[in-house]
Amino acid sequence: MESTTLDGIPTKSADKRNDLQSAIVDSVESVLMKTVEKEVLPQLVAKSEIVPASTLPLTDSRSFVEAEQMIALSIDALVSAVVQDDRKSAVSTIHALIQAGFSQARIMSDVFAAASSRLGDMWIDDDVSFTDVTVGVGTLTILMRELWNGQTPEVASEPAKNALILSSHEEDHRFGTQMFCELLRLEGWQARHLVVHRLEEAEQAVATTPYCFIGVSIGFADNCEQWRYWLKRLRSRSCNPQTKVVVGGPGVSRLSAPARSLDADVTFYNGMSALPYVENIFQKQQLLSP
Repeated sequence: MESTTLDGIPTKSADKRNDLQSAIVDSVESVLMKTVEKEVLPQLVAKSEIVPASTLPLTDSRSFVEAEQMIALSIDALVSAVVQDDRKSAVSTIHALIQAGFSQARIMSDVFAAASSRLGDMWIDDDVSFTDVTVGVGTLTILMRELWNGQTPEVASEPAKNALILSSHEEDHRFGTQMFCELLRLEGWQARHLVVHRLEEAEQAVATTPYCFIGVSIGFADNCEQWRYWLKRLRSRSCNPQTKVVVGGPGVSRLSAPARSLDADVTFYNGMSALPYVENIFQKQQLLSP
């Protein structure tokens, strides 16, 4: 008999849960198996210099026990990395094995296969979610394909998260702009702050650096018509055609329609509330990049 939740909704029985777990684990593990069958094995056959992993000699003076210990530690490290979607750590684990003299065949048979099996066991034991397993197997598959296509897996360089923060020289900008720049840096941004007396320096900056967004702090004493003109010029000179203009600061409250008045994309009353927005536009710009 099925049990029910407090809301009276029936839950799956233990048998159904086990059946579902087994089906999903089988499906997840089949991803790697298909890759092995369609891509890895044909290449192993074609490469006559590669012998079965069980007959491979140990390199240098490494003992059998030492080799097995390194394999076990590598499986732990690889599983942890792929569950967390940490490609950098996963690649480092593979590089360490290659540098230690382990062949591609042994890394495949003793590390990748064991890691995929471990992921399935962890899901059955509710130690990871199905999403974790899916991401993990996907990462393992990509790394394995790279390795067996003769490529050493590498970590792709992260795109720069550049932001240009502008303000006038008025006193009411000093604390707010400094705090916002620090918040951005904590989130991995490269934030440059310019106090604008004349527009030439800002124009040079946007013309040479593809800033994801231009942030502007508006004070009570600022001339909004002048800023509107400046922002239009900066948009036209930006080397990033997707750049956005984000406006904040104490002077925003005196504008009836801040974004429209300043030709901005969006306005915020404080820097903290702007962080999710700028992170989102960065991700969108990466998706739209060629």
